[in-house]
Amino acid sequence: MKLKNPQPSLKCAFAAFAATLVLLSGAEAADKFKILHEFLDKPAMGPSAALVADSAGNLYGTTRHSIGCEVGCGVVFELAPRSGGHWAYNVIHRFSGPDGTEPITALIVDSAGNLYGTTQLGGANGLGTVFEVSPSGGKWKEKVLYSFGAGDLYAPNSALTFDTSGNLYGTTSFGGAGWGGVFELKPSGGGWKERILYSFTQGADGSGASGGALVWDSAGDLYGTTGLGGKHNRGVLFELKPSSDGGWTEVVLYSFPRGFRGTQSGVTFDTAGNLYGTTGLGGLTSCNPPFGCGAVFKLTLSGGVWAFHVLHRFNGSDGWYGYNGVKVDSAGNLYGETYAGGSGYGLAYKLALSGGFWKETVLHSFDLSDGANPVGGLIFGPGGALMGVTENGGTQDGVVFSVTP
Repeated sequence: MKLKNPQPSLKCAFAAFAATLVLLSGAEAADKFKILHEFLDKPAMGPSAALVADSAGNLYGTTRHSIGCEVGCGVVFELAPRSGGHWAYNVIHRFSGPDGTEPITALIVDSAGNLYGTTQLGGANGLGTVFEVSPSGGKWKEKVLYSFGAGDLYAPNSALTFDTSGNLYGTTSFGGAGWGGVFELKPSGGGWKERILYSFTQGADGSGASGGALVWDSAGDLYGTTGLGGKHNRGVLFELKPSSDGGWTEVVLYSFPRGFRGTQSGVTFDTAGNLYGTTGLGGLTSCNPPFGCGAVFKLTLSGGVWAFHVLHRFNGSDGWYGYNGVKVDSAGNLYGETYAGGSGYGLAYKLALSGGFWKETVLHSFDLSDGANPVGGLIFGPGGALMGVTENGGTQDGVVFSVTP
């Protein structure tokens, strides 16, 4: 392999001393934490996917819901930097149903500033879409590139990824052989043509691709994870390899062990070719018994075999339900967030290798007033800041935030 470039009820009883430490950590980091935008129910609420930045430093994201829709809908929004550290918020597209509803995955952006994403539902057949939102004459225009239908894959659940030719790749929760799969979209005759690269069978090959985007290696192979299936029905790490006849072959690289509930976040490469990810459950069964509060893991390749290493087990006070994956910086530090835990409403954290062990630092613990339930994962922003969203909290319906390690 060559490397290419609603709040759950807490069941853990936290010790008073540990809780105090977490609260102090949040207080010490307060000057490094900033709310960039608060969602006030007009017209959008509940962001549930990671942000993306364009080359000018503008941020883009989606919300799953919006005002005026009986169920779902949602919007695409822009945050543009202004002087004094302020950000200008603008809704650039409102979904209505026929053009998609419930965008739950992160957007991606091309070199021309066009945005691409998926909706879980809606479209021509009500089973989800792939869409593009493009700047045009000072405004933004949305176009449905593909609507999933009966007999097809459907309910896309991951951010898209490009190949070097500009084709799009993603995953779905359902359809195909019944348990989701991996698809490709290619421009064709003025439109886009879908091809199913692989359908999961709920057997040893996995079941239900995870929500994280697929990642490439330099050989042109795709890597991803499933939440279920495999030897222990805890999910798998898989590789899709293109063949000379134009087909794709799935190779199961690793079946997640008992005690860990697969991963919903996908995986991330470091520069050495190791893979990192998170599990929402598993780890310490003393936390959220008998399911556990989740963990951060590393997968390393040696002699053609992938080995699973647990880097950190969340205990509730330092996080719970960390299914959002991690980002890796140039020094090899890991950054992520947990949906719950800490002060009770989730937190952002850093993991750094020190003396042969991984040490967690809580960067910010949410207390509802400044946000609740961070989702989607973090991105690296200007000046070394980390940026993300919370699904709930703030004044009303979630926030966009930054935190500096």
